[in-house]
Amino acid sequence: MNLIKSISVFFLLISSIYSVYAEDNKASIEYYNKCIEDQGGISNGAIVSCTNEVIRHSDEIIMALVDEISMVDNYPYEKPNQAMIDYEIEMKEMFESSIYPYFESSANICKYFSFHVGGPAGPICNMDFRLQLLEALKRYR
Repeated sequence: MNLIKSISVFFLLISSIYSVYAEDNKASIEYYNKCIEDQGGISNGAIVSCTNEVIRHSDEIIMALVDEISMVDNYPYEKPNQAMIDYEIEMKEMFESSIYPYFESSANICKYFSFHVGGPAGPICNMDFRLQLLEALKRYR
């Protein structure tokens, strides 16, 4: 019964990922599907392993985007005055300092799902949060 719950959550989240992130995260989804196939199909171990691979890859891209977005010398105006520069630095520091608490709070939310649903619900939930953040960073950079 627990495996059925896990598979249901898996298909629910994967269908949501497909609908929301069809273009930008197509490579992640294709990698995920290939990983599942390579491991012999859907099982708790394959789902956890493959989701963790996608999470690791997403985290690398997220950190690169955070670094790119946080470049202080990338001013959107021609001749900034010191007040604008100071404000820009303050906003970018606030942005950078918000990423890690986001990871931590999303992990806590996913622990709840992992505990109550069981199986691979936690890693799938974490993957979904990461892909949403990645999509937002790509959209607004």
